[in-house]
Formats: sequence, C-alpha cells, structure tokens
Amino acid sequence: MTPIEFVPYGGSGYQGRAFGYKAKLLPQVCWVYQDAAMAGKLLPSQAHIGQRCLALLRALTDHAIEDLVDRATGYEDQRKLKAILRSIEKHVRKDALPYIKMFDIEFYRQIYRLNRWPFDPEKTARPGVIGHWTNDIYDRLAPGVGLALRTRVRRNASGRPTQKMTQYLNKEEGKPRLKEVLEGVKALMRVSTDWQDFQNKLDVAFPRFEEALSLPFEGGLPKLPKPTA
Repeated sequence: MTPIEFVPYGGSGYQGRAFGYKAKLLPQVCWVYQDAAMAGKLLPSQAHIGQRCLALLRALTDHAIEDLVDRATGYEDQRKLKAILRSIEKHVRKDALPYIKMFDIEFYRQIYRLNRWPFDPEKTARPGVIGHWTNDIYDRLAPGVGLALRTRVRRNASGRPTQKMTQYLNKEEGKPRLKEVLEGVKALMRVSTDWQDFQNKLDVAFPRFEEALSLPFEGGLPKLPKPTA
C-alpha cells in the first residue's frame, strides 16, 4: 500500500507530481471488505462500500482491473503506440540500403489493364497517381510501417523524395513482407475486372493499418511511462 509518485498528464503535457497506488490493490481491498461482510464485521456505515466491492469483484479480475485503468487513463493508446513502434523496429531500418527494384513490370501492367490504359513496357514515365497507389502498399504491410518509411526517406529542396521507400525495409522482416504482400496484390489484380473491383478485394485481403496515433520519430523512440494508478 505504499503510494507511488508519478508525473500526471495534463492539457499542456506532463507536469507536476501526484501519488497513486498499483491498480491490483483495488481487488485486494475489495476482498478485505468482502471477507469482513461475510464475517458480519462491517459497520452500518460501511455496508454500502461492501456492496460496491462485491459488485467489482464479480466484474473484475486482477488482470481486468489493469485493462480498465488503462482505458480510463488513456494508457491504452500508449500501449497501442508501443505495439506500433515494435512493428516499425521489426520491419524498418534507420539507414538506407542500396536500391533493389521490388515492384516489377507485372505490377504496373496490371494497373494499366485495370484502368483500361494503353501499356507500353518501354516507357518509364507513368501518371503521378501510380506513385500514390504504389505507396499505399506500404500502409498495408504492418502497423506504422508506411508512415515510418515516409518519415525516413530523404527529400530534396522541393520536397520530392531522393530515395526509395524499399531502401529502408530491412532484410529480415521488411523486404520479405513486402514481397509476400506484392505477390498477393498481383494475384488479386489478375482476378479483378477493373480498378474498383481490385480495390474492394484489396481492402478485404490486405486492409490498411490505422495510423490514429501521432508517432514522434524525431529524436528517436519515445520513453513511455508505466501506469501507476
């Protein structure tokens, strides 16, 4: 029951100090009241507390109370952030590898077919929207990967990328995952009748990972506080 000092989070960030208790203490206190109630030792003024403790014990376990507190304090979002950061570390490098082409001619041939555009394999200039569609694949690899890659890629003074996103995928997890997804995407393309049909299939087979959390990449990975209450 020793209080734990922590820095509370307010509207302008972490500031000041406060004291709390480990979340698992709550069920233990409830059991004390429940045992006292069963033994007939509660005072009349404590009866309502005993009733609330009984209700909590019926709904909670030691594990569930931590999840409940995480949701109530907003720490659940930080747990999601940790999971996204682990996903990024698993797939994305901090430095760029030499460029190796991974989006082959068949990928682009299918894009042109599904949009009913004339295709010339000798031409390298393509509509700008194809770059957007290509980058969309990265958002379907794993949580946070697409955003991390776009953050790492170097750009020139006009904001145009001077590197390829594939250069920051690592060899252990990132590149094999992209190859796996690309093979699946091309298979979907072959059995689709037009671009909208393909998009519908793609969203089912390889949905985008939500990027609802703001990922602070500048200055390295953030240190996340452990909840104490």
